[in-house]
Amino acid sequence: MGCESIPIFDFELLATFIHIEHDGESLDGTSTTDLVTGVFPKWINGRSGGNKLQENDPEVLLRLIDEQARDYFRRAPDDYTLLSGISLENYRTPEGTLPSEKINLSGCEIELPNTPRRRFEIPDRLANIGKGPIIQHLTETGYQTLLARVKARSSYDAARKGEETLDLLRAIWTLAGTYTSLAQNIGGKPKPIGVLFLSPVAVTYAGTPGFDSQPSGVYCEFGFTEDRDLYRPGDKWSELERLRELYTSSLNRNPLGPAIENLLRRYVRALDHLDIDTSLFQMWSVLESLASTADEDYSVVIKKSTAIFADASRGWIRDVMSTARANRNAYVHAAEKSSARRYLTRLVKKVVDNHLLRLIENRDGFSSLDEYKEFLGHLCLDDSTLDRRLRLLQLIADYREEDEANTESSKERRGDQTDAS
Repeated sequence: MGCESIPIFDFELLATFIHIEHDGESLDGTSTTDLVTGVFPKWINGRSGGNKLQENDPEVLLRLIDEQARDYFRRAPDDYTLLSGISLENYRTPEGTLPSEKINLSGCEIELPNTPRRRFEIPDRLANIGKGPIIQHLTETGYQTLLARVKARSSYDAARKGEETLDLLRAIWTLAGTYTSLAQNIGGKPKPIGVLFLSPVAVTYAGTPGFDSQPSGVYCEFGFTEDRDLYRPGDKWSELERLRELYTSSLNRNPLGPAIENLLRRYVRALDHLDIDTSLFQMWSVLESLASTADEDYSVVIKKSTAIFADASRGWIRDVMSTARANRNAYVHAAEKSSARRYLTRLVKKVVDNHLLRLIENRDGFSSLDEYKEFLGHLCLDDSTLDRRLRLLQLIADYREEDEANTESSKERRGDQTDAS
């Protein structure tokens, strides 16, 4: 892309072309825009070309952004608290605590507020937006209020980290509570496939909020239309918490932990959509991340992703997956919707569930997602091809062992000749 083709004086648009990362930590889009906005006046004041773009202008601007980014990442993270809600029945026990008093995920801590309230207080910044779904949610919702305590360098960063933590929590609970189910709604009002949803409002506070604390940031999903049904595990809480603790412990020990956590967040967000075709599209993307490499076509993806299933069910699952893929393409290329799309999406979710559970447990000791994809590729091979490859691998191992033995023997003979001389 040539310099002249970039609308470089539109700093908000310019920020979309910039990705800032340091030691594996990426800056979110809002913080990137904020950083570029702060640098822009300094760059404008230091230019000498007026409104005409100079050849070295992009280089100078990027250098200033780089310097500002280094200062940002040198800054020690501060304590922040994100206040949000989740579509979960009030699950305080008779003693007034969580099933687990505090839940630690990805270096963050989740807990209930000290007060027994279940509703948000309306932040001053939202008081003047008028009546609508968001204000109705804040005043009437049955969503469970949660606090996520995070370390962050800005309010934007705290909101992102807090939301990612809550997404991971609801992904783990969703996987634990629904992975055996293909049940679907028959008739009635359309609903997303997911069972746990976040509040459309999140509020960040510096440190630990008190009754008089002023928020450092208020973040809204202005496309929000209505509350979702509350998830009511009832007497299944003990099993859900047992599985959550098991999955969390496995992820903490797992070399694939960060990669799986990212996939879990994408997985639960894919289930949020009322438009089931969007859910199918995003869940298929998660499936591809689990099973395929960039150069593999859809038939290989389907073959690899279904290879872990038993022979008795693998054939029909592959057939339905092929149908799901065809429906996905029809939606993408022609906006055609299938009457079976909800069932097809649930089946793709079931396939994804099985891969996620296998990777969370990771009994086979995979060190990377690429190694797991390679394993799936070999798992698809027919017996004769697999036997031939195993024979060749054994020949190679024998050859190397013989070569090492010959090398060692040669060293010993040279040593004997040296001693004799």
